Amino acid sequence: MRSRLWMCTGLLFCLICICAASTATTGFTFTTIDVPGAACTQAFGINTEGKVVGVYNGSTTCGGTNHSFLLDKGAFTTIDVTFSGATTTAAEAINNRGEITGGWEGGSGSSCPPPGACGFLRDNAGNFSSFQFPGACAVNGAPGISNPDQIVGSYTFTCSGTNHGYLLSGGSFSTIDFPSSQSDEAFGINDAGDIVGVYGMSGAYVEDHGYLFSAGTFSTIDFPGATQTRAETINDPGSIAGFYIDTGGVTHGFMLDKGTFTTIDPPGATFTVVYKINNRGQMVGTYVDSTGQTHGFLATP
Repeated sequence: MRSRLWMCTGLLFCLICICAASTATTGFTFTTIDVPGAACTQAFGINTEGKVVGVYNGSTTCGGTNHSFLLDKGAFTTIDVTFSGATTTAAEAINNRGEITGGWEGGSGSSCPPPGACGFLRDNAGNFSSFQFPGACAVNGAPGISNPDQIVGSYTFTCSGTNHGYLLSGGSFSTIDFPSSQSDEAFGINDAGDIVGVYGMSGAYVEDHGYLFSAGTFSTIDFPGATQTRAETINDPGSIAGFYIDTGGVTHGFMLDKGTFTTIDPPGATFTVVYKINNRGQMVGTYVDSTGQTHGFLATP
């Protein structure tokens, strides 16, 4: 799972109702998020008000050109970027101001031509702005935004090269790399500026461990017994969530709260990823059911 830009594709809609089913397990109530008519729905971001952003498409493989949505009070709205030549949009995060970040790609002649990718910010008035790490081939989206408008993500200088994490703050970029690592991505940031992500020590795109970067210090986050851990999100109280891969190769969501790990799997899921946790402890993500269908979900404590 590199950039979320390549995880979903498209179908057009305006305002429609949420298709949902709720069940309770492991202390959470799970609500499925499916865009009616879409073969693939993935939920990537949630703010404290419960507004959700993500992507959807008409392909069961979740590949190709995707469209983005905002889910607010049970109604979906399309929020694709308005840049000339844009071919795909992935909304990944929303803060409490209603500002949305993510990634986009464009065709030849656009301001973000292939083979690269760019980040975007949509302000709460609906205006889009695009950004790119200076000199980079691609910004792999913008999966984290805080209420002070600090944005995190990853970039690569050569399109087949190593990933680096970035922080965009006050219009200036800085690199966020775990010491001595070979590949890094930053995924989440809270209002205190704590950042979570993933790193690897053995080569480009080999990212085995989650990390927390807080007050200038890195610490590793590994789910006990897992072969791979990715820390995707952190809220203001300090709860961290993401996913891990067990020794059997199965992917599960997790939450780390006050030093305790909890597995987060919707009932019947064969694959689960948690992408965001808000300050109320609600989480959103993606799961695959026993038929191979991909859905978004909301987990509420």
